[in-house]
Amino acid sequence: MLRRLLPHLCLVCSIMMLVFIVIDQINPAMRIIGGNDVFNHFLLIFTLLVLVTSLWTICDHRRQC
Repeated sequence: MLRRLLPHLCLVCSIMMLVFIVIDQINPAMRIIGGNDVFNHFLLIFTLLVLVTSLWTICDHRRQC
């Protein structure tokens, strides 16, 4: 059960984080994601990797059924 649920939760969280990153870039006065540029770039890379990995795992689970 958790093996099938976890990729979906990671997918939703990564999409939410991407939205927060975009909002933070458009309106820096909101300061949703404070920090320096290096942290923000690593956060963006990490979020994209989680997104890709989640999609890959979901597709792999659907092929097995």
